[in-house]
This record gives sequence, C-alpha cells and structure tokens, in this order.
Amino acid sequence: MAMQIMAADGSESSGLYVLLSRVYASANRWNEVGLVRKTMTEKGTKEIYQFLDVIEERLKLAGYVPDFSQAPLIDEGDDGKERSLRLHSERLAIAFGLLNSKPDAPIRVFKNLRVCRDCHNFTKLISQVFNVEIVMRDRLRFHCFKNGSCSCMDFW
Repeated sequence: MAMQIMAADGSESSGLYVLLSRVYASANRWNEVGLVRKTMTEKGTKEIYQFLDVIEERLKLAGYVPDFSQAPLIDEGDDGKERSLRLHSERLAIAFGLLNSKPDAPIRVFKNLRVCRDCHNFTKLISQVFNVEIVMRDRLRFHCFKNGSCSCMDFW
C-alpha cells in the first residue's frame, strides 16, 4: 500500500524508501524489503552513491588508501573489500550531509556502533578536502573532525 502511494506521488526521496524498508524489515517482511530496494534502484535514487564515488576520487587524489583490515570477512579481493567499506553507514551519512547541507554548516552523524579505523581516517580527510566540520557520535564518544584532524587525537 505504501509503495503504491509513493509511486503515485512520484516521490524521489531515498529517505522515504529507507524508512519503508526498515518498517518492512522490523515486521520480518523480507520480500517487501527486497521490492523496496529494487524500486529504489529502478527510480534512480543512486545520487548518494554517485556522490560517494566523487568523494572517494578526491580523497584518493589527496592520498587516501583504504584500510582493508577493516573488512576482514570479505574474500573477494581488494575490490570487494573496498565495496564493503563504502557501505559503512557513516560514509553514506556524510555523503548525504555534503549533498544536502549549507556549505558552512557542520555535518552531524550519530552511530550506535564504534567507528572503524578506516572510516575515522576517511572522515578526517573529508574534513580537510571538503573544508567541512563533521561531528560524529559513536558508541563510546564524540569525534569532532576539522581541518584533517579529530578531537580524539586518534585515540578511541
């Protein structure tokens, strides 16, 4: 029913699809979760992932090298591990924030898990390359990323 309303409305907001997907998942309706994800792809709600590609290219030019030790369970080689790392929620949240916030506004990210070492380094570099302040709350503490450094001084 909700999918039909969203389709009739012509909504392109990926947030609505994610919310609907989570509602279905919490009700153990996995077929509907798959349908929502498929619809998201078909409707072209890939803007965040495309921008994440741009971010990664700019960071690689600035010297970013992925830390594959943070994706130890992936056996697909470096490409599979890199794909795994790029799906970490904080990266998607930061890409969304860069796309949708004003240039001088800080980006705030809240997680219920500890940020991994690779995402921590990734976020430090984003703050430098994109000249943005990022405040991230993970399971243990707040991190304030600014000008390529973090308030935790890389101890977390």
